[in-house]
Amino acid sequence: MLSIEEYIARRKKEDKLNEFDIDERSQNLKICVDYVFECFNNYLNTTEAEEKTVLHSEKLDKYRKQLHDYEPEVREWAVSIYDEYGKQIHRYIGNILSEYELFFYIIRTTSLEIFHTIVILNLLRNCHFLRIRLKCFSFL
Repeated sequence: MLSIEEYIARRKKEDKLNEFDIDERSQNLKICVDYVFECFNNYLNTTEAEEKTVLHSEKLDKYRKQLHDYEPEVREWAVSIYDEYGKQIHRYIGNILSEYELFFYIIRTTSLEIFHTIVILNLLRNCHFLRIRLKCFSFL
């Protein structure tokens, strides 16, 4: 990001403004004042917004890297939730799964369906925003 002095110098160079021309003094003064307003109104606000966008993109990439063990579809689903709501959904799911240590020993389909329902309901209790995304489940 340019300082205000650097911004004005760049604009003077672009416009080939001769600040030492006495005949154009009032016009040059107006142009320089316009440079200052332009710098504060357009350049600084745009750059700040761009910086926020870049920082947000970096956070999303960092989160995506954390999920490198997951399938691409699951990873992108989790990243989209993080992008929209700022919640790292894999942590919520991991916490729920850690409460049910016997999850990995489930063999019967009915037991798995019951466990699935329990996980989804616990997840919805902590993450209300998921209700919209999980409408496809009949028990909601």
